[in-house]
Amino acid sequence: MNRIKNKFIIWVCCIGSLAWVACDQTNKETTTEGTTAKIKPAIEVPDNFQSQLDNTVKSYLSLKDALVASDTTQASAKAGDLLITLTQVDSTALSGEVAQKWSTYKNSLSRAAQTVQASQKLDEQRLRFEDLSTTMYAMVNEFGSETTLYKQYCPMAFDDKGAFWLSAQSDIKNPYFGDVMLTCGEVQETLAFE
Repeated sequence: MNRIKNKFIIWVCCIGSLAWVACDQTNKETTTEGTTAKIKPAIEVPDNFQSQLDNTVKSYLSLKDALVASDTTQASAKAGDLLITLTQVDSTALSGEVAQKWSTYKNSLSRAAQTVQASQKLDEQRLRFEDLSTTMYAMVNEFGSETTLYKQYCPMAFDDKGAFWLSAQSDIKNPYFGDVMLTCGEVQETLAFE
């Protein structure tokens, strides 16, 4: 019986190692950078609003870095910083449908950031960060960003469901696994706006 148990443990370890190697190899094959074409955001907004919006992107990136470091206390603090940054965005220059879109994004980002901030468990923070990433990606596609961003994807996140995040560097630093599988992932898209 002990022999079967030992063989099973060795088999599980081998499969895990192969998955890690495959994921790491994917990263190495897909992160080569070429020239990046600048794209126009779907909605043009005033420069002042764009700069403030970029502060929310930078706060999001700081939260991502805290999750890469697997630091729950820092992740909570950075989620709090994101909430503050969101309240500091002055949207009075926006009107009509554009103002409504910003309000929807702001509310969604705030809810996700609040759940990250309130959680004391790293797994829960990472799960809520996925919600935050989905909204941030949609917002950046609509309004643009002063920062060039890389949409990065890990196929093994959340029991192989897969999840993406945004990064300011093309090198993979996985916020869903941290140092367990730090470089697991690939760059799916480069977001560089005019």
